[in-house]
Amino acid sequence: MQLAERTGRAARGVELNPQGTFTLRVVQPWYRKQEYPRKLIGFVGLGTDLDRVMDHVHDLTHMPLYLLIDKRYLKRPVWERTMRRLGRRPDWDQFQQVVLGSEVGGNMPAQLEKVVRTGGLASTGVPSILNGHDKVYGALAFSISDASGREEGKLVALVDLSQPAHVLRRAMIIGGAVALASGAGLLAAFWFLIGRVETELGRSRVQLRLLATHDGLTGLYNHRMLYANLDEEVARAGRYAHPVSLLMLDIDWFKRVNDKYGHVAGDSVLRELARRVMNEGRIVDSVYRYGGEEIAVLLPETGASLAEAAAERMRVAVAGKPFALDNGPEIKVTVSIGVAEYPAHVTSSDELVAASDEALYSAKNNGRNQVQVCTRVPA
Repeated sequence: MQLAERTGRAARGVELNPQGTFTLRVVQPWYRKQEYPRKLIGFVGLGTDLDRVMDHVHDLTHMPLYLLIDKRYLKRPVWERTMRRLGRRPDWDQFQQVVLGSEVGGNMPAQLEKVVRTGGLASTGVPSILNGHDKVYGALAFSISDASGREEGKLVALVDLSQPAHVLRRAMIIGGAVALASGAGLLAAFWFLIGRVETELGRSRVQLRLLATHDGLTGLYNHRMLYANLDEEVARAGRYAHPVSLLMLDIDWFKRVNDKYGHVAGDSVLRELARRVMNEGRIVDSVYRYGGEEIAVLLPETGASLAEAAAERMRVAVAGKPFALDNGPEIKVTVSIGVAEYPAHVTSSDELVAASDEALYSAKNNGRNQVQVCTRVPA
């Protein structure tokens, strides 16, 4: 991560885990693209176990592979516990300076074990020649270093030099290709991953923005957005000497709908109500689910008389056609609506909400299914 932050590019390396296993790791710094200069907001990392890479190499080349880890970077109890959990037999005392972390393709031959014990295995790219019974082996050692360049171990490949030259050459080519493919494949997987993460984050931002501003059931703006937009509209109305009106709408006898048909039917009524109210509004008007079965409508640059006419259109749109429920029956729904205006009735946005609510309850008390205009006089 430090290397990626310092260079501003993807950093690759081998990571020795506290348990004594290696991970081939790629870390990409993540910047906020919209800002200049770029702002680092985090990192995305992708890793794969070195053991998995060793299995792939062995499957293609049939070369036995042995992973040696420097004891200085291990804690014996932790490493032994990890080896047992992985189904391996840990032998801390087998070698003086290193431990055998994993082996693929068979147990380590006695000749190779002797070379490792005497420290004769160098990471030079030149094979150490080992004489077996009727075979000659070449032990190739590759240094394993972390992102800082610290050598933490060696990967040893055992090549049967008794095989024909073309077989050896094929094994070495495949081994090199697998090593390159492992790095390239990891990078390709990383770029795919970070692309997916960025896409999902983009979707999440949109979803979070919708959740923060809209009601999940009706799709209308929520209670929070009403107050935010209302404060802005009242301030603008006061600055330019324009009126602004607020409608507060409530379903009549909504509890009866829930009790008789169930809450699923009640939700269906709310969604259809929201749709009909939206259809009767202007482009500049905004509709909010205020709470429960209450809906608020904000009408910029609109006085009480025009707001009353708009409210009446909405009342008729609701009462004029039955609501079809999901399970088949149609029911009649009516609404009561309260209307209040700034500055004719109130002097602030909070008072505008309270005044429209008072007018709503006046409409309910007077028989429901009607529009009532506020009668307040601003102080």
